[in-house]
Amino acid sequence: MSELIIALRRFWQPRHPLFWLAVTLQLLSSFMTTALYVRDIEGPLRWVLSVCAVINTLASWWLFARIWREAAPPAAESGMVEPVERPLR
Repeated sequence: MSELIIALRRFWQPRHPLFWLAVTLQLLSSFMTTALYVRDIEGPLRWVLSVCAVINTLASWWLFARIWREAAPPAAESGMVEPVERPLR
């Protein structure tokens, strides 16, 4: 299997609730950013929407990183060899 397919499988996990939470946060940040540009909102509301969009994006990145780590293949499957402990001399 190619590396790209393996990487996509680690991200695409529709049975994992964190996956859907991250997707929802990304969509919400996209809607906020679109509203900022289309409506040309001014004043404090612009700052509030901007900060919320950035927070949503960072939170979804964190969730995707967590999903990526949880879906990592064990060392035996990935071909990696675990280090052997050597006695001290």
